[in-house]
Amino acid sequence: MRTVLNVLNFVLGGFLTTLSWLFATLISIVLIFTLPLTRSCWEITKLSFVPYGNEAIHVDELNPQGKNTLLNTGGTLLNVLWLIFFGWWLCIMHIMAGIAQCITIIGIPVGIANFKIAAIALWPVGRRVVPVEVARAARDANARRRFHAWLYNLRIFIALTGTAALPWWLGEVKLTIPLTLGVVAAALADLDDRVSAFGALLIAIYTMLGISLYEHWYQQPLFLLAGAVWYNLLTLAGHLIFPIRPLQDNLARCYESLASFLEIKATLFDPDIEEESQAPMLQLAMANSQLVTMLNQTKSSLLTRLRGDRGQRGTRRTLHYYFVAQDIHERASSSHIQYQALRDKFRYSDVMFRFQRLLTMQSQACQQLSRSILLRVPYQHDPRFERAFTHLDSALDRIRASHATASEIKALGFLITNLRAIDAQLANIESEQAIAEPQNDPENRLADDKLTGFDDIWQRLKLNLTPESALFRHAVRMSLVLCVDYAFIQFTGLQHGYWILLTSLFVCQPNYSATRRRLALRIIGTLVGVAVGLPLLWLVPSLEGQLILIVITGVLFFAFRNVQYAHATMFITLLVLLCFNLLGEGFEVALPRVIDTLLGCAVAWAAVSFVWPDWRFRRLSRVVERAFNANCRYLDAILEQYHQGRDNRLEYRIARRDAHNRDAELASVVSNMSSEPRVSAEMREAAFRLLCLNHSFNSYISALGAHREQLSHGDTLMLLDDAVCYVDDALHHLPVDEERVQTALAELSARISQLETRAETKEPLVLQQIGLLIALLPEISRLQQQISQCSE
Repeated sequence: MRTVLNVLNFVLGGFLTTLSWLFATLISIVLIFTLPLTRSCWEITKLSFVPYGNEAIHVDELNPQGKNTLLNTGGTLLNVLWLIFFGWWLCIMHIMAGIAQCITIIGIPVGIANFKIAAIALWPVGRRVVPVEVARAARDANARRRFHAWLYNLRIFIALTGTAALPWWLGEVKLTIPLTLGVVAAALADLDDRVSAFGALLIAIYTMLGISLYEHWYQQPLFLLAGAVWYNLLTLAGHLIFPIRPLQDNLARCYESLASFLEIKATLFDPDIEEESQAPMLQLAMANSQLVTMLNQTKSSLLTRLRGDRGQRGTRRTLHYYFVAQDIHERASSSHIQYQALRDKFRYSDVMFRFQRLLTMQSQACQQLSRSILLRVPYQHDPRFERAFTHLDSALDRIRASHATASEIKALGFLITNLRAIDAQLANIESEQAIAEPQNDPENRLADDKLTGFDDIWQRLKLNLTPESALFRHAVRMSLVLCVDYAFIQFTGLQHGYWILLTSLFVCQPNYSATRRRLALRIIGTLVGVAVGLPLLWLVPSLEGQLILIVITGVLFFAFRNVQYAHATMFITLLVLLCFNLLGEGFEVALPRVIDTLLGCAVAWAAVSFVWPDWRFRRLSRVVERAFNANCRYLDAILEQYHQGRDNRLEYRIARRDAHNRDAELASVVSNMSSEPRVSAEMREAAFRLLCLNHSFNSYISALGAHREQLSHGDTLMLLDDAVCYVDDALHHLPVDEERVQTALAELSARISQLETRAETKEPLVLQQIGLLIALLPEISRLQQQISQCSE
C-alpha cells in the first residue's frame, strides 16, 4: 500500500516538490556559507520523494545517549535563522499546497505529503527521515522520559504562572522578580536533595541582586521565600497525588540504564571488531558506571519509602523489581570467556550473531519493563525468546559436531545458561509469589547508610576534613571563589556585579573536566541569549506579552537544564532580561550580563586549575587499590557460598555492590583524566588499559557469583580456596614479590589442568573462571606497578 501511495504522490506532483528540494540542496552546497543547512534540505528531499512509510524525527530521539550539547546549541541557532528567513513561509506554502491538493480528491496523497513536509520545513535542523517503524520504536523508548518531563514541566508552568499572574492582578509588577527567582531557586534545589546548600547560596545571591528593589531590607527576602514556598507546596501536592512516582521514576531509569548496558554488552559479540580494540570494553565500563549510579539512587529512594511504609503492595513490588535488577546486573556483567578469543574462533559462525541478538532482545525487554513500571501496567514477556534460545541450542549442537574443544563448548554452554537465567528473571518478574515475600526476610533487607548519631556525623566529617577529599577541595574552592568575586564587586563598584557570583556558583564544579565543559556552554548560552533577547524586547513591548515570555522561558530553562545546558543558559538569560525589563532596564543589563558571565567563568576556571587541582590529588594508585580490595571481598563472599550454599543475604549483596561501586569510581577517575592537563600519554594509556582489565576481572568474578551453589567436591573447593588466596596475594604484595607470585600462579594453573571434574555440576565453570582470573593477574600487576611509579 505504501508503494502505491508513494507512486501516486510522485506522479501527481511529488516529483516537482522533490526536484525543487533537490535543487535547494545543490544550491546550499554551491553557496558554501549555507553548507550547515545542506543536510536539512536533503532530509526534506528524501521525505518529499518517499513520504509514505517514512517520518521525520530528531537525532536526540534516535540516540538519547549520544547527545552533543555544543552541536545542539548550533542547531538551535540555525533553526532560529531558518525559521526567520525560510521556515515560516515554506511551512505556509506547503500547507496551502496540501489543502489545494486535497480539494481535488485525487490529489489527497500529494496533499498529505505536503503536510508532512510542512512540519519538517518549519524547524528542520537536527531532524532525520527514517522508516516509520524506527521512529515509532524510538518514541516508545522515550515515552518514560517524555511523561516524566511533562509532569515536571507542568509543575514549573503552574508555579511560574502564579508568580507572573498574581503581581499583574495586584498591579505590583516588580513583585514578579523576587517571586520568580524564589521559584527558580527552589526548583533547582528540588532536582537533587543533596543540593539544599546550593539552593541557600542561590537565594542569598538573588537577594543581593535585587537589594535595591524595595525600601525595607526584609521585603525582598520574604518575597523570595514566598516564591520558594509556593513551589514546594506544588511539589508536596504532586507527592500526595503520586506518592510512589519518584521511586517508580528511579526504578524505570534503572531498567533503562540496564537496557543500555545490555545493548553495549551485545556489541562484544560482534565478530568484526578489530583485534585488541579496547573501545567496546571502555564503553561497557562507562555504561556500568552509569548503571551503578542509578542502582544506588534507586536504593536511596527505596530506603526513604520503606522507612515510612507498612508493607504496602506497591512498595513490595518495587523492592522485588530492584532485587531482580541487581541479579540481572550481576549476570549481565559476568564473563565466561575471553571475547577476543571467542571472536577469533567463531568469526564465521552464526552463533556469535545469535548471542548478540539474544542480548539485544533482553535489552529491549528491559526497555519495555521500564515503560511498564512508569505506566503502571503489567510487563508482558516476549514469546520470541524461547524460539531464539531453541535456535541458539541448535547452533551450539552444530559447533559440537564441528570438533570444537571441550573447554569452548563448556564456556558457550555456561553463557547460554546465564542468558536463560536472565530470561527467567524477566519472564517471572510479575510472579505474585515473589512479590508477596515478607520484607523482614533476611534476603529482602537493604543496607541503610543513613546517619545514625553524632558519632557517625563526626566520623564522616573527619573523613572529609582533608585535601585528599574531593568534597573538601570543592568546598574550599567555592568559598574562595565567592570571596574573591565579592571582593572584586566591592572594589570595582559594579552595579550588577553579583552576576559574577551567580556565574561562578553555577560553573564551578567538583572536577576540572566538568567545570571546563560547563564553562564553555555557559558562555555560549549567555551570548546567544543576549543576541536573541535584545530584539525580542523590542518586538514584544507589552507588559502582558513579557510576562507570558517569562513563564515560557522559565519552563524551557528547566526543560533543557539536565539535557542541553547551553540551551538552558540561553533561556535563563532571556528570563533575566525580561525580568529587568519590567523595571525598564532590559537593554541596560545586556552588556553587564555578558561581561559578568565572562568574569565569573574566568574565576571558576582559575579555581579548578590552580587551587588544589584534581591532578595533584588524583591518587590513581589508591583508587586502583580500593577497586581490587573490593573485588577480593566480593570473591571472598562468593567463596563462602560455594562452601555453605547459595543465598542472597545482605552481606553478600553489600560486597557485590561495593565491588561495582569501586569499578564505577575507577571509571569516573580515568574518564576525568582524559581531559585533564599534565597527564602523560603513557599514564593515560596505562590507566585506560587497567580500567578494561579491572572490569574484565570483575566480570569473571560476577560469573562465579551468578552460578554460585554449594560444591561437594573437596579437591575443587580446596583449589578454589587456594585460588582466592593467590589472587589476594598477587594483588596486594609489593612488586619485589612478583616472582614468587608468578611461581604460585604457575603451580595453580598446573593443578587446574590436572583436576578432574563432573560435567553435570558447576565444577567445570569454577575451574574455567579461576583460569580466566589468574590469566589477568600478570598484566594487572605490571600496570599497577607502572601507575604507582608514574604517580610518584
